[in-house]
Amino acid sequence: MKISYEYSFAFTTVYFVIVTMITLFYTTKPRNIVIPYVISILLFTGSSYGTISTVATLYSRGTGELLLSLMNIFLFFLFIFVYTQYGARYKRLDEPVALNKSFLFVVIIIIVYDVYGILSGVSFENMLASDGMINFINMYVFYLIIKWSVFDEKQLEKLIDVFIYVAIFMSVYGLIRWAWFGGDPANFYLNYGDKPVKITYFDIGQSIIFGVTSVILYHKSRLVLVRSSVRWFYYLIIGMCLANILLSFRRTAWVGIGLIFLWIFLTSSASRKLLITGIALVALASGASILHERFNGSTGAHGEKHTGLTSDFLNKSGKIDLKHGRFAEIANAMEVANQYALTGLGPWAVNSPRVTPQRKSDFVHSSILFVYIKTGIFGMLAYITIFIAYIKWWFKVRKRSWRSNYYKALGDSFFCGLLFELPDIMFGTPLIIFRQTQIIAILLIMPYLCYRIDNLGTEAEGIQKPSNNNLLKKNDRILAKKATVRYALTQY
Repeated sequence: MKISYEYSFAFTTVYFVIVTMITLFYTTKPRNIVIPYVISILLFTGSSYGTISTVATLYSRGTGELLLSLMNIFLFFLFIFVYTQYGARYKRLDEPVALNKSFLFVVIIIIVYDVYGILSGVSFENMLASDGMINFINMYVFYLIIKWSVFDEKQLEKLIDVFIYVAIFMSVYGLIRWAWFGGDPANFYLNYGDKPVKITYFDIGQSIIFGVTSVILYHKSRLVLVRSSVRWFYYLIIGMCLANILLSFRRTAWVGIGLIFLWIFLTSSASRKLLITGIALVALASGASILHERFNGSTGAHGEKHTGLTSDFLNKSGKIDLKHGRFAEIANAMEVANQYALTGLGPWAVNSPRVTPQRKSDFVHSSILFVYIKTGIFGMLAYITIFIAYIKWWFKVRKRSWRSNYYKALGDSFFCGLLFELPDIMFGTPLIIFRQTQIIAILLIMPYLCYRIDNLGTEAEGIQKPSNNNLLKKNDRILAKKATVRYALTQY
């Protein structure tokens, strides 16, 4: 039995109505208005409802009835509402300035180019299509929304709780669907290839959520005073999240989880490095059979031999060959794009001249080169600077003295999410996926929010370490657990 697209369509429709009603209710409580939108982004892998002329599903990206999806339109209205409520009175505190300026610079390039496109006769459908750079603007808009609306400890904890609860639900759902219902129906390897494998989630964004949640729960298990049963529950969820990542069969996800393990290993104490090594070895052992199943050199539909894990750069005879596959696509596109290195070809979906004429729109499997093709060398350098500035800023602030190491650990968790996403940024297509850019926005802003809230002095300041007394009454234990969420043990 498989979960069909028709069920997904019906569920999406009902859910969108519910989210709209909840959001209208939250307009009376503006501090919470972002939460329903974040739940939607984290819970569903598709966001094209409203742009589909035939059957809409959770996994489709849109063919174009409306210029923008309903989710995208909702995002812009949310931006206006949040700005009028909080944007004007937002207080800056040691922000990553280079990141913000680079972000804004690329947005300005896109807007200026779009004005030029309107004057030159480029259609609105082409300029606003998801295969162009509209999602980069969406990413910047959501980045600002979260920065303005999450300004105290309670809001931050709500976002963290949403991340954890959605990840728990989706990890259980993913494994049950994989075990008994044929796995994710958006299975590229099965639908477009000859690989009879089941996957948990094809969408890389889902693996990012699992990766971030795993790190959050790992830090909670050692920084928060909880019963051993709760700690083992955290370990169970971590294991389920890792299983979902491994069973996604995505190479970028596997490299990403490796980068997370490496970061945690490098930043942990000597006693914990042994534990991290053990977990990594178990993950490697579990992934070995999965690796063989995914990349076993099978034969394609036309008799060609797949070379497995290295199929993007090795030919049938096993020799290095960059004239086929993903790298050939990039090389051919660059031959055209290099003729317009300074200006780019324009941030819309279909360019003239075409760089990937074999597709309906022009994009390549590298977001860095994608930005270069669309906006030229200056746009690409600004795009790269966003991530370099983010990494440098986090390296700088995490060395400082924090009031609460718990917030430092939360910031580290979302920084790990960005490390997880780096392989996809370099060799994937995140900028043409609405949901993916929204998740990246969360990863970019959350470490700053953790640092800002910690330094502004909130309820976390002055909290004493609660007594680990088994005779505490139930209410006292609940209060103690809430307090220790904000208290930092010194071993971090």
